[in-house]
Amino acid sequence: MLPSELAEIYGPLLRVGPIHAPGGPHPSVQRLLFADGTHVIAKRYLFYPMTAGHPHDLLETETEVTRQLSEAGCRTPAVLATDPAQGIIYFEYVSGPTLDDAMQTSDPVTRARLADRVVDAFVAMQETFVNAEDTLEHRVAPGTDPETVRSNFVDAVEGMGFPVGTNAVDLARELATRPLQLGPTDYNARNILITNDDTPCFIDLGKVGYDWPERRLVQYATSLGANRPGARVKSLLDPIAVERWRRHGGATTTLDGHHFLLHAIAAARGLPQSRALLLTKLSEDERVGELRRLAGKG
Repeated sequence: MLPSELAEIYGPLLRVGPIHAPGGPHPSVQRLLFADGTHVIAKRYLFYPMTAGHPHDLLETETEVTRQLSEAGCRTPAVLATDPAQGIIYFEYVSGPTLDDAMQTSDPVTRARLADRVVDAFVAMQETFVNAEDTLEHRVAPGTDPETVRSNFVDAVEGMGFPVGTNAVDLARELATRPLQLGPTDYNARNILITNDDTPCFIDLGKVGYDWPERRLVQYATSLGANRPGARVKSLLDPIAVERWRRHGGATTTLDGHHFLLHAIAAARGLPQSRALLLTKLSEDERVGELRRLAGKG
């Protein structure tokens, strides 16, 4: 049953429509149209019962994280209501493509502008999480604590079967010693919407945990073109975007390392365009540079 406060504000519900995703309508997200013309997004958490009553409750986490980000000036869809009985959360409708789609269809000038906007928005979001760590740390989802994340990261690189595997594992182990920060755990280019004025809007914030901010940024800024005909793996990160990251105080060598390893793993799993991206030089780090040279000979 629809929360009564929505009908009280927007009038009777007129229509329920699908949200299209790669492969067809999204199985757990719908778009609602109310009598006053307002559109609302309804998202059902299929695994909500497993988290209900725990500190990492998906509805409570998404509501709290969205509120704190919004208060800090970060663009996120406002939470309008929740229905714990059905595991549904209702959001403000934000019009615009996902970053994943925008990167596939935009020209180089537009992608450069998006890179600037995404780096700036990501820094603001990540800083908000750092500042709110004391109030959000209890929301950390199981398996996303620092020790587990470090172990899983190194294991993934060890198992990738890439020609530069041994050296890549050494890099992964070194990166694993660097600081992790609290933030979203579902970081990919489909979880950023690009509004009409090119503002990045972060979505899917119901699960938080620890990770490297550089790895988050690399994956947010990488488009796989999910199930789009003719899509190619693309990245917003180039030397200009990385310089913007550096001016924000970001570690360029760490970013370069995570960028290389992401695309090394993707190439090992059969995404040929990632081989070209892993050769992109984003820093002067000698270890990553040597890995690029070895990969270029493969």
